[in-house]
Amino acid sequence: MPDSVDPHLQQLRTRAEQRLRELNHSADFAGERAEILQELHIYQAELEIQNQQLRETQEQLQKALDRANALYHQSPIGFVTIDAQGKIQEINESFAIMLGYEIGQLRMKFLADFCQPESAAILRQRLAAFFKKPEDKILDLAMITAGNRQIMVEVAGRHIPGENFLACSVVDRTRRKEAEEERRDTEAQLRAITAAARNPIIMINSHGLVTYSNPACQRVLGYNPQQLLGRNIHQFLADKTKLHDIEQQLRDFQKTGRADVIGRTVELLARHQSGRLLNIELSLSSVSVKGEWHAIGIIQDITQSKKREQEAIMNGDRLKHWHHLMSYIIHHDPNAIAVLDRNLHFLFVSDRFLQDYGVARKSVIGKHHYEVFPGIPERWRTVHQRALAGEILSNNEDIFHREKGEIDYTRWQCRPWYDIDGTIGGIILYTELITERKMMELALADRTRELEERTAELERFNYTVSHDLKSPLVTIRTFLGFLEQDIRDQQQDKIAEDIEHMRTAADRMDQLLEDLLSLSRLGWVAEQPETVSLKDFLEHTLVLLQGRIRAHNTQVSMVDCDAHLHMDPTLLIEIWQNLIDNALKYGNSDGSTTTIEIGTEPGPETIFYILDHGPGIAPKYHDKIFGLFEKLDRSSEGSGLGLVLVKRIVEKHGGSIWVESPGNGQGCCFKFTLPAACGNQSTREN
Repeated sequence: MPDSVDPHLQQLRTRAEQRLRELNHSADFAGERAEILQELHIYQAELEIQNQQLRETQEQLQKALDRANALYHQSPIGFVTIDAQGKIQEINESFAIMLGYEIGQLRMKFLADFCQPESAAILRQRLAAFFKKPEDKILDLAMITAGNRQIMVEVAGRHIPGENFLACSVVDRTRRKEAEEERRDTEAQLRAITAAARNPIIMINSHGLVTYSNPACQRVLGYNPQQLLGRNIHQFLADKTKLHDIEQQLRDFQKTGRADVIGRTVELLARHQSGRLLNIELSLSSVSVKGEWHAIGIIQDITQSKKREQEAIMNGDRLKHWHHLMSYIIHHDPNAIAVLDRNLHFLFVSDRFLQDYGVARKSVIGKHHYEVFPGIPERWRTVHQRALAGEILSNNEDIFHREKGEIDYTRWQCRPWYDIDGTIGGIILYTELITERKMMELALADRTRELEERTAELERFNYTVSHDLKSPLVTIRTFLGFLEQDIRDQQQDKIAEDIEHMRTAADRMDQLLEDLLSLSRLGWVAEQPETVSLKDFLEHTLVLLQGRIRAHNTQVSMVDCDAHLHMDPTLLIEIWQNLIDNALKYGNSDGSTTTIEIGTEPGPETIFYILDHGPGIAPKYHDKIFGLFEKLDRSSEGSGLGLVLVKRIVEKHGGSIWVESPGNGQGCCFKFTLPAACGNQSTREN
């Protein structure tokens, strides 16, 4: 029997053994044995059933405990158990994740140790009261995560029955706090904007009562914001004939948030606190605040504008005559003219002014210059003030930046105008857009520069042509003298040699003249562009050059040549024939088999190339080879105009050409672009 046995069970066993000994000495024991065994079997069965039920109950209890544990640890809310000193006794996984620590790193630590210093001080100060009576109390704390990030949490607590611990729920309110802070900042910004606004702004509820007003109301209406709060809008309107209509619209607005005046600007008479009548423009828009419709009104005092209009009307026929005369004069003036008073309010503007500056007459007359053009540079404000002081200022070529980033060139004059009594009444602005003329001047300057460059190039061209054409003639003249002498001497072998030298010189001159003719035709012969397949075109060109290709023991390969070009095939064949001929000429100096590769490189714009494996070109000659009659090998065939012709054709199509070669027998790769031939129709036309 095991050493450790429950004393109660041991006592029961002792009593059972005693009973069995008594029965053994009893005469009736034999008869009772069967009955006792039957009862024991029943009791055993009952015990097994009870054990089974107990096991099932234990399993259900374990599942419930597992679910409770999962809910505890996986809850979206953090849970932490603390003692009276704020030391953490137990936490769930959510709280540990919230702070970014392992559970073991938090247990038996003080909660205040994980708070921002100010919040830690508050927690220590309020902990005793919170621990004593946590009901209806919430602590707002700023806690620091393991990643040194601050989070805002709400902590609520309940006592654990039978234990001196406090079970606390911890809810992360960081996003809500940030949203509240952002809302407060937005409200502060809106209040700052409305407070700084030049025009009065009011908010009224659906009953017509003022719920907000900005400081500008006091400047225009004479009431400060506190005096307006809660007052009916009717008290400020002086036009009693419109009250009934406004009351009806308020009733409609109260139900639907809509009314005829919402979204419109209306002119009304308002009453200043002093009793003075004001002409105002009232613009209303609607907004729903906590389920109730409110109207936001922006008021503009147009009293002075109305007064000026009335004064203008009172001038009668004189004003009409003046206006007609001024309109006639300005109508035929090519300049933009604006007349402003001393306070820089527009009195008159010409049609050309409205056209040039994209404004409407009704949005200008009576308005302040800086209200119509709020982004005007500070230097113009200085010009206006100097003109109001009596100066006449002008600029024959000034830059004007428009709102959309466009730039115009203007010629302007700003001068004062004088009243009858000799005082300065305001200023007159004369402006003329000279952008078109300026563009023509710039284009002329570009054209002049281009002509100067072409003239210099032509001078170099004439000099070089005269030199290169003279060389074959000198050769022919020299060998004619030799030929005469050899004929007299009957030296047949030298006669043939003299004739061959003269034929070579004549062929040289013929090739030179042919290349010069091709170069001169470029630019004045009308092009006949058509869309061609680069691959098909190259195959055709290679057929034309097949004799030279075989003679130079060269193989030509094409890579990625599926592009299509839109240009004159005659010009295209000039490019490829010259480049291929150039590669054949220099790509095989020893007669061995060599290769030429032709292809394209993809990118923002297609790059065409031809690669040979000849001697290459030293970098210092990369630009020189594109000059007139430039030949690095004077003994080689050709006129030296091939690459010049190619360069002209490429540049004519908006492209560029260059050579890549390190020299030293490492071959050459000529590359070029043809944007006008590869691009859209508008690019080609340009």
